[in-house]
Amino acid sequence: MTSRSSPSRIPMRALGIDIGGGKVRAGAGSPEAAPAVYATPKSAEELIALIRRLFEEARRPDLLGVGVPGVPDTRSGVIRRSVNLPWLEGFPLRKRLEEVVGPPEKGIKHPRLLLDSDVNVATWAQWEACGFPARFVYLSIGTGVGGGVVLKGDVVRHTNGGAGHFGFLLTDPRQDAAALEGDAPGSLSACVAAFCQGQRDVTTRPYAARAIAIGAAQIARIYDPDVIAVGGGALDHDDALFPEIERQIPLWRGGVVGCHYEVRRAPLSSDQAGVTGAVAMALHAWELAVGHRFPRSGHIVD
Repeated sequence: MTSRSSPSRIPMRALGIDIGGGKVRAGAGSPEAAPAVYATPKSAEELIALIRRLFEEARRPDLLGVGVPGVPDTRSGVIRRSVNLPWLEGFPLRKRLEEVVGPPEKGIKHPRLLLDSDVNVATWAQWEACGFPARFVYLSIGTGVGGGVVLKGDVVRHTNGGAGHFGFLLTDPRQDAAALEGDAPGSLSACVAAFCQGQRDVTTRPYAARAIAIGAAQIARIYDPDVIAVGGGALDHDDALFPEIERQIPLWRGGVVGCHYEVRRAPLSSDQAGVTGAVAMALHAWELAVGHRFPRSGHIVD
């Protein structure tokens, strides 16, 4: 194992873990190697035990990045909200993970742990894979609709860390629009739900694509992005969806402000993005702490 004798030494090994509602993926974030996949545990303590085992099996790497399905409090590290894993709500996840990785060696100030929401780490991975555009939005379409924003190298979190809930955007104002329990009729999440749940046909695909194009236009008016990348499980499993989105985009772009964005299919699959982003964000946090940047294949373009 490589010595951690200097805070300016580039860490050679990082482990990324992407916690999902049904699966936990873990790996080094390399595009050449698929992440290992495990069943999601049934309790917070079982989850900590799994992460501890993976960390030990990886020979205690320098850094650990974890994406969690929920909203971690940026100050306390407690999970405030987790729809898919309600047993995580109120759990001091960051504190327990810090116990797993242990403190830095004496004289080393950089953090060894990065904890963030699953969609933020996926957004970061897609941003890097898209070439570091200055203003970037990731729109994830899967069992739910989410996303994230990177502006000039920083993830946008807003006051409470819950930015990117694009599924609540109104994309069909009709009174008889699709609706989900507990959600407003016509939301982006409701409009793509039938398609994402497997009803993929000549009716649901254009309806979902239309809603995504309208949602992208609304997002563009707020953030004026250079690139909007659309990805997630729905696109992973249906190659015909993105061409339909591309067909719909010009119909809703319009206007002058926020109309020059490029819509791309997200480069990374949802299976890759979480682990890749967890590793990349852990390395980035280390860079900020020690004032040293890794070589990059791209750069932020103003």
